[in-house]
Amino acid sequence: MDLSGFFSYISSGSHFKNEKFSHAYIVYGSDTAGNSIFACNLAAAILCEGNGARPCMQCKHCTKIQRGTHPDIIIIDLPENKQEILVDQIRQIVSTAAMFPNEAEKKVYMINHADSMNRGAQNALLKLLEEPPSHTSFVLIAENPSPLLETVRSRCTAMRLTGEEDAPDSEILEITDVFFSILDSGDTAKLSAFSFDLEKLDRASLGKFSGTSKQRIVSLLKNDTPGDDSRLTAKRLLHIYEVLDRFDEYIHFNVGAVHICGMLCAELTDMK
Repeated sequence: MDLSGFFSYISSGSHFKNEKFSHAYIVYGSDTAGNSIFACNLAAAILCEGNGARPCMQCKHCTKIQRGTHPDIIIIDLPENKQEILVDQIRQIVSTAAMFPNEAEKKVYMINHADSMNRGAQNALLKLLEEPPSHTSFVLIAENPSPLLETVRSRCTAMRLTGEEDAPDSEILEITDVFFSILDSGDTAKLSAFSFDLEKLDRASLGKFSGTSKQRIVSLLKNDTPGDDSRLTAKRLLHIYEVLDRFDEYIHFNVGAVHICGMLCAELTDMK
């Protein structure tokens, strides 16, 4: 896919209020077009010089990105007539990553169909993800991240975009509403009480709560719904997402509910 075609998605995109982005993301879900929309706007937001919602679509970087001419956005895609991204493509990234950006403060490598990378390509990328140059960011776009090595996934902030078929039940929605209301209020006593109540859920329900909360974060980032006076800035939302990733890992490894919910409370208390 050529650069201008890829960034034709950006006009309908998501906006972010953030001061610092993670060095690497995996954007995934069954809606491949939606994945591209979100990933394009995330990449643009990383380079944007706007003071408010990002991408601002007006600064010099946003303007070039819309035209598909920004030299600091590098897209890696499937080679013609190939079914996988090859190790030589990733080695090309490795050979250029140390070079400073041309115009922006960072450069963004976007890997389309990242779940098609063969093992050699993933291992080559892993070295960069472990010790990334400070001026580089990575956005991996996938329909299903499971083919990616766990070591690759663990070094990225995974953001799942979901459709209507993933709608949670009303009880979990209500719990999630309470959770975000407490986070927005900054009331640590209420957060502690909430985590105590959360411990009473079974493991499956804890997983649903985490998944629904992640959906809420992605929705907030996509739609730029928090007001200017909200504590739920993009920086904090991304931190909450990372904590929920750890929450899911604890569930997977059968850590007790008391410890899982205690970790959630501790990590989000006095959130910066």
